Amino acid sequence: MLADSLQVALRTDRVVWGSDNPVVGDGAQYLALIWDASHDLVVGNPFDGLPDEGPGIVHPGWVSTGLLHALGLPTALALLVFKPVAILAVFLGAHLYTRRLLADRFQRRAALVIGLFLLSPVAAGWLLSQLATGGIGPFGSDGRQLLSMARELFPLAQLWGYYWAALAIGLMPLSLLAYERARRPDAPRRWLVGAAAAAALCAWLHPWQGVTLLGTVAAAELVRRPLPPLRATARTLFPYLAAGFAPLLYLYVLTIVDDVSAQISALLEGGYWPAHVMAAALLPVILPALLAYRVPARDFQQRAVRWWLPMALFVYVQPAGTFRNHAIEGLALPLAVLMVIGVSAVDWGRLAGALRPARVRRAIAVGLVVLLCVPGTVMHLWVVHNSVTSVTAPPLLEPGEDRALEALRDDPRAGTVLAPGGLTLLVPGIAHREVWSSGLGWTPNWTRRAVAAEELFAGELEPAEARALVRRSGARFLLSDCKPHRADLRVDLAPVLRDVHEFGCARVYEVDLAGVG
Repeated sequence: MLADSLQVALRTDRVVWGSDNPVVGDGAQYLALIWDASHDLVVGNPFDGLPDEGPGIVHPGWVSTGLLHALGLPTALALLVFKPVAILAVFLGAHLYTRRLLADRFQRRAALVIGLFLLSPVAAGWLLSQLATGGIGPFGSDGRQLLSMARELFPLAQLWGYYWAALAIGLMPLSLLAYERARRPDAPRRWLVGAAAAAALCAWLHPWQGVTLLGTVAAAELVRRPLPPLRATARTLFPYLAAGFAPLLYLYVLTIVDDVSAQISALLEGGYWPAHVMAAALLPVILPALLAYRVPARDFQQRAVRWWLPMALFVYVQPAGTFRNHAIEGLALPLAVLMVIGVSAVDWGRLAGALRPARVRRAIAVGLVVLLCVPGTVMHLWVVHNSVTSVTAPPLLEPGEDRALEALRDDPRAGTVLAPGGLTLLVPGIAHREVWSSGLGWTPNWTRRAVAAEELFAGELEPAEARALVRRSGARFLLSDCKPHRADLRVDLAPVLRDVHEFGCARVYEVDLAGVG
């Protein structure tokens, strides 16, 4: 993503602001949270233009990046520091997990590649055909819904800016492996401590994966015959579950005592993907994985990998929680292992004589791995490039916009900023100021404020209405971006303006707070 942005910037005069995320709004939001957390390591609300009153959110990702920013790193770099960490976690978790569950080297390698690059070829083909014929489609369309699901299922998609999700995905298999070691009667205590710590961090970083992990371990331990001795099982299971449950309880309590958390939680409840979209994304990869359930599970890890899939799907369909879509993140690894186990257990030579030679079966297996991995990877790279070259929300700034944000950051006076959509999201993370409107659920009456801000900068308000909006916002600065048809507000707002600063196509209006009052 950054490399693609950089090559565009080098061919033009535009400026890369550091987004590594094809969903540019998410990337901008994360920089804002890093800046906000850099003050006291607690995330408040930088998108409402008001002092923070609630307890705020303590999250290990924002605590660590906020600390790095407080020590002098720019917000974008403070976040990018965790990209190699996330890459290592995802790869190491998948590598160790496939090595534990598969004895054959070829099977391990096939499962590892699938576990890192899996996407249903039906979903990939559907999306590639739409990209080739004009685009994915508008928000809410089948194509957009399928792309949303593809982003959740494709493991490496989380490495494009969603580092906390990627770390949680990597921690899941590492925690399962450490817990398996801890179950041994002679295991040192450090294995249980490590497993529990990994579960707690996973749940704190991304609660959907935390719930799936805890449910998987509990089911693998308790749902079996004969039933395990309760005392021996409790020695490892209860401390493990308690450690993983603690951050989940904290995050739940936050939705009760913290207004911002409650607001975001309510907005993210959302619905389910359409049935035909889920079928295109899941059925082609779940059906071959189901073959593994014919093979007896002879130990804890064999039971766990079989429980992982239904547990994640349960977290998706159950009615509690928020943004259920995240529940399927990380499913590629158990699906890969189950597919390899199930397909390898079939006596293909008996079913078809032409499949008896091992080299034939291996060649077909390689072709299937390519089919499961390559189209999805190509599709995601195409989507990333489309994001970089987007006209509506590119990860690039015009030079004037960059200079205007820099001027706001360097101005020593405190004050909120009122800006139109798109650029307003970058103000907290780059200019280090709160905004009155963000176009996100963090902002009170967010749709109404977003519409009002757009109408103001488009010149669609009467002068009296424009001045009333500025007074109501309490903003010290108004920031106009470089989009076409931005109005010159100097005449309409003259009675409440103190100064105007031009930065090429961008403009900063300084409000006379005394005059506004």
